[in-house]
Amino acid sequence: MRKAMEEREQAIIAFHETLPVGMVRFILRSDAVYFYRLSVIPEKQGHGIAKIILNNLEEFARENGKNKAVCRVRKNVERNIKLYQSIGFHIFDHETVHKSGGINIEVVSMQKKLK
Repeated sequence: MRKAMEEREQAIIAFHETLPVGMVRFILRSDAVYFYRLSVIPEKQGHGIAKIILNNLEEFARENGKNKAVCRVRKNVERNIKLYQSIGFHIFDHETVHKSGGINIEVVSMQKKLK
C-alpha cells in the first residue's frame, strides 16, 4: 500500500490572482521526487514562475523525506536544461527514447540533491 501511495501522481499549480499560469506534475518515490511536464503559459514565461514552482516542489519533497529531485529533459531543449542547471541540477545520464513510427528522442536525466 505504501508503494502505491508514494507513486501517486500529484501536481503543483501556480496562480496569478485566480488564473493558473504554470504547473508541474510529480511522483514521490522512495528517496526522490520525480517531476515532469513543467510548464508556464507563454505570456508568463521569463518571470521566474518555473523557479518558484520548482522551489515549492523541492520544499514539498523535503517535507516528505525525499533527498533529491529528478527529471528527464529532451536534449535539444537547451533552455530547459539551462533553467535546471541554474538552480543546481546536473546531468547524470542520457539515453535515446524510441517512439512509435521510428522517432528517436535524445533525453538527459538531471538531478539535484535536496538539503
